[in-house]
Amino acid sequence: MRADLSATRADTSYIRGRLESLPTTWHMVGTILAGNIGLAGALLVAVKLFGHC
Repeated sequence: MRADLSATRADTSYIRGRLESLPTTWHMVGTILAGNIGLAGALLVAVKLFGHC
């Protein structure tokens, strides 16, 4: 029984460590927004360089 409890504690600490390393919602939102802003900037530069205006 003690061995099972010890194994369960080890599994729980492993899962907790894995969950703490996952990005939060705000990290994900920030990454997506930064990517979209960068893509918009790249598209604006492309239009400015290669546009027919």
